[in-house]
Amino acid sequence: METKIDPRVARTRKAIIESFIQLSERKPFENISVKDITEEALINRATFYNHFLDKYDLMEKALFEDVQLKLNREDYRDIQLNEDYIVSLFEKLCSFHMRLATQCQRSYIVTINQLVVDQLKVIHSQQLKKHFESLDEEEIHKIATLFASGLFSLSQEWFDNQDAEEPATYVKDAIPFLKVFIKQ
Repeated sequence: METKIDPRVARTRKAIIESFIQLSERKPFENISVKDITEEALINRATFYNHFLDKYDLMEKALFEDVQLKLNREDYRDIQLNEDYIVSLFEKLCSFHMRLATQCQRSYIVTINQLVVDQLKVIHSQQLKKHFESLDEEEIHKIATLFASGLFSLSQEWFDNQDAEEPATYVKDAIPFLKVFIKQ
């Protein structure tokens, strides 16, 4: 049986997360205290600790929820494992890098990057299971890790270089070579 979440609890949690995000736009993570967060969210410390263990727990959960929203695996459940699939994921990753650069301090980008790669692994594992029933779990894990890490690294490279090329064009240029490499 599904349990209902009290709307007040959900609103408070959302206020805490939004306050944390607003603070992170103004100062580095290391300089944000629980007191800062509670003052910004207009709650007391006990309320904060009812929702999160500490500011690190808050950061991890806020980032995880954000990554899940941006890379919702349900969006990819019925999509075919093809060029459009790769381009779609790549475009979302590039927009994620753009947003991350304006909203986050460098101090926790490594954590965010790992959350993104982990979510990509889950998405790609679903695709592999659907399209290649002969693969075992270990093979799926290795292939999904290679794909997720490679696609993420390419999107990071696109962001770092940011020439005039659109993300779709940038990744499409690499796909024919990937196909040739796989066939050999």
